[in-house]
Parts: sequence; structure tokens; C-alpha cells
Amino acid sequence: MRRFVCEDYDLHLERYILTNYLESIGWCVLSFAAVKLFVLEHGLLVAGFAVLLLAFIVNELRAAKSGAKTLSPQQAVLLMNQESVPVIDVREAKAFLANHILESKNIPLATLSALTLTQFDSKQAVIVVAEVGAQTNSAVVKLKALHFSRILILENGLDAWKSAGFPTVKGVKK
Repeated sequence: MRRFVCEDYDLHLERYILTNYLESIGWCVLSFAAVKLFVLEHGLLVAGFAVLLLAFIVNELRAAKSGAKTLSPQQAVLLMNQESVPVIDVREAKAFLANHILESKNIPLATLSALTLTQFDSKQAVIVVAEVGAQTNSAVVKLKALHFSRILILENGLDAWKSAGFPTVKGVKK
């Protein structure tokens, strides 16, 4: 007796077993048709997601290309205490006055230039604090153009600093 094997049957059986297994462990199995239907019905949502994903990727690539190292708040505190590394806050003055790291210097991104950085040694490390990644990347590019060699970025900015429980101050020292 000759046995005929249907390859399609085997493929469907394997897919059936895999689908049942994935569903049993709580995974949602979407078919191509379901994904296509979702994209067609929610085109604006999918387009928004794609734009945000692209912006995130571009931002991460810029940060990697800039060569600046990111620091956690704990690492930043160690450097500030051990090596007296200065902190440059590139947020706008209003945001700086509302909340900032003690002894940080406010030099808004728009005014970041050789004239505003005369108090810093370009060979010494500096920690940059900003609100958003694009702002940080722009500050790094400007600092590199001004021949700063050791630029360190406070990862996730002042929000991470506050979340770590480190103190902030309001206003300016008189």
C-alpha cells in the first residue's frame, strides 16, 4: 500500500499545534489578515506610532553618534563629589528657576556658545542636563564644536535625578 503525504496538511497541523500552544500560554496569535484589517481601520494610529518609532530611532542614533556617555544620577553624584565635575543645565531659564540641581549652571541651549562657556575648561568633564533627548543631542553637538572632550549626559534629565531622591533647589543663589 502506498502512502500519500500531504505537505499542506502537515504545515496546517504544525501551525494548529503552535497556535494552540501559544494561546495556552497567553500569547495572542494574529494572522496577517487581522493585522491588515487593524492597519486599515486604524491608519492614523499606526502612522503616529511609526512616526514616534522613527523619531526614537533617529534620536538614539544621534546620541550614539555624538559619542557622549550617559550617566545615571548616582554616577553623576559620584563624579560631582570626587572630581568636582560641573553641571550645565541647558533648559530654558524658567524651567531652571522652577527646579534644578544644586550648583548647576544654567546656560540655555540657544545661548550655548564660546562666550557663555568661558568659565569651563574644555578639557575637563562636564555633565549636561536637559529636558528631552533632542535638546541634549544639540547641546552635545555644540559642546563638541567648542572642543569639549569629555561630555557626559545625565540620563533622563532632571526627572531621573528627582526620581533617584536627590535634592533640587528653586530660584537662584544670591
